Amino acid sequence: MTEVPTYPERISKRLRLWWQKPRDYRDPRTYRDFLHQLWELHTMRSRHDPEERWRCCRYWQRSLINKWNSREFAVRHGCRVPKLYWVGRSPRKLPFENLPDRYVIRPTFGRSRRGVYVICEGIDLLSGQAVRSKEMRRNLVGMVRRSVTGRILVEEFVGEPDSRPRLPVEVKMHMFGGHVGAISITYRSCVPGQTKRRFYQPDWVPFSDPIHAEGALADPIPAPPFLEELREAGTRLGRAYGTYARIDFLLTDGEIVFNEFSSTPCGGRCFTEFANEYFGRLWHENCPDEV
Repeated sequence: MTEVPTYPERISKRLRLWWQKPRDYRDPRTYRDFLHQLWELHTMRSRHDPEERWRCCRYWQRSLINKWNSREFAVRHGCRVPKLYWVGRSPRKLPFENLPDRYVIRPTFGRSRRGVYVICEGIDLLSGQAVRSKEMRRNLVGMVRRSVTGRILVEEFVGEPDSRPRLPVEVKMHMFGGHVGAISITYRSCVPGQTKRRFYQPDWVPFSDPIHAEGALADPIPAPPFLEELREAGTRLGRAYGTYARIDFLLTDGEIVFNEFSSTPCGGRCFTEFANEYFGRLWHENCPDEV
């Protein structure tokens, strides 16, 4: 009987084949692919590009960590994305005076919310600190200098339309091709240890296992009215992606808005033993030959 790789083993393989430099000529990843990957980092896709341009190589999905590309891919497949206010390499040209009271700044490349500002009436909701446009511009200039491939996106603030400033509710789907493995609701907090989440099965039955090994467990909620829309959007994107991905949405006024793809959440290290086996099995059953 063939042993099924666990989720961390799958993620480790993906990290190696997608990102690491080949070790020698016997490595399954070639130097030609490594050079192609460097070209990918500078390539901005369009929703109107032909399919072959998107699927430029075996590991084409890695180009979707670029948040511009992921926006265009989501729109291409019928999903709503945040309104775009500005995109560019030069933060000195960013027109802060023309932005609304609520907006989000994020780099096209980045993880763990590094370089991200969620501004609500002069307060960065991620840090809880008041920010000035001059200070923010200076920080963004330094960030762009350190990332030669990066651009800055300034987008609509997607959150609940009430007067109390708070971070948006996040809805995350673990997709294995077109198969829904798990759905989580995350209530983000800028206070360390206060973020809460709860994982649900595709029919919205809560998992008895917490799935995520860190953070607090949120109370279960009834199936939301957007569940069918969410499953349809996740299935469309998951089938187009063709292998495992965590697909993240934001919630606003009972509607879902695409946020980003996560190809290696937490590097595969933040999940329970049950999740590691469960996700590994779903990967094997639904896309066994895909990295």
